[in-house]
Amino acid sequence: MDVTGVVDRADSDQVATLTLNRPEKLNAITTEMFIALRGHIDDLAADPSIGAVGLTGAGDCFGAGNDLRQTGGASPPTPHFAAETIDALEALPQITIAKVRGYCLTGSLEVALGCDLIVAGSSAEFADTHGRWGFVPVWGMSVDETAVCGAGRDVARGGSEVRTVAALWHAARHGDSGTASFRLLATASGDTRPARR
Repeated sequence: MDVTGVVDRADSDQVATLTLNRPEKLNAITTEMFIALRGHIDDLAADPSIGAVGLTGAGDCFGAGNDLRQTGGASPPTPHFAAETIDALEALPQITIAKVRGYCLTGSLEVALGCDLIVAGSSAEFADTHGRWGFVPVWGMSVDETAVCGAGRDVARGGSEVRTVAALWHAARHGDSGTASFRLLATASGDTRPARR
C-alpha cells in the first residue's frame, strides 16, 4: 500500500515537522494517513537527533476530522490502530507540539490532543462534533479533552466552536508562530519536558 505524501516529514535544526497533507479535503483523516503518521512516529521514537516534533496541516487548516466519506482503501492493521497511533504520539520521547490554524475538528482534535502542547493561531477553531454525528470518541478524547482544557466539557456537549483555549493551549497571534516554539523546544533537555497528565 502506498501512503507516500499523505503525511510529510521535514527535519531542520533538531525539529521534525509532520504535515497532514490532504488540503483538498481539509486534511480529513483516512486510514492511510494514520498508517503514514504511525510510520513517522515509530521512526521518531528511535531518532535521538530530534528534540521536538511539530504536527500541522497543509493548507488552511489542521484538519476537519475523520474522513466520513472514505470507502474502500486501506484497512487498519489492528482494530484500534487509530487510538494506538495517538498513544504512540503521546509516548514519543521528544516534546510534541500541534500547530493549529483553521479547523481542528473531532478526530483531528483527538490527534492534536495527543501532543504535549497546542499552539493555536488566531484563525484556529476547535470543535468536537462526535455527538452531532452520533459517534462516541474512542481515541482518547473524552479523557484528554477534559484533562487538558477543562472547558472542553462544553466542546464535547455542544460541538460548538472554541475560540478561546484554556490552560495548556497557548493562543498565538500569527499563523507561523509555532516555528519559534518548535526551535526553542528542540534544544530542551529531557529534564525540562512538561509533565503529562
